[in-house]
Amino acid sequence: MGIMVLKKLFPVLAFSVLLLGTTGYAIAHGNVDQSSSITENARTNIIIDEILGQSFTPTVDNLVAVELLIFHQTAVSVEPLTVRIRDGEGVGGTELGITQTHTGLPGVGNTGFVHFDFPGTISLTPGNRYTITIVLNDNNDFGDIEMPRDTTNPYPGGIRIFVPGEDLGIVTLFEESVPVGGTPIPIDTTSLLLAGTQMTASWMIPVIVSVIGIGIVIARKF
Repeated sequence: MGIMVLKKLFPVLAFSVLLLGTTGYAIAHGNVDQSSSITENARTNIIIDEILGQSFTPTVDNLVAVELLIFHQTAVSVEPLTVRIRDGEGVGGTELGITQTHTGLPGVGNTGFVHFDFPGTISLTPGNRYTITIVLNDNNDFGDIEMPRDTTNPYPGGIRIFVPGEDLGIVTLFEESVPVGGTPIPIDTTSLLLAGTQMTASWMIPVIVSVIGIGIVIARKF
């Protein structure tokens, strides 16, 4: 009987071992609030100056991540991008958050959304205007990475800064609160998920040890 139980546990153990062999991965997280839903009809280069960005109007009170539509034109040796959140429309407002942590660029010649996680939750006021900006960290990569844009201005909640008739592809993500005993408790997803960085699965070791221990106890019992 004990052998039968251990056989049933084998898929769990095998999956755990597979996780331990993983050297790095990224997991996007958050719940969608705003999405500009553009149709690409032009592109613009990302540069080292903070002049490329998109404003948005949240309906929720926090921000944990954004996703930006990016075209990877030519190969770069690094992924030199910095994203900021500023209060108000444009680059003159207070910096509320900054990150370089993301899930990686799409393949060369491809367009895709890149997920950027902020190190902490950014507080927002629903209905107010905020701005996402993106810059290159190294001017040597000029022309390698671009942002698709829509010149028909389809997103009513904001604009491409400095170019009011256009929109960039953006998604804003927030963190939900779950009521427990009548008190909203924020879900700290950032403590469980790490996007855009190399990560080992060493946190799985206690789980694996527990599973093995349970299997041994059950096997002895039967």
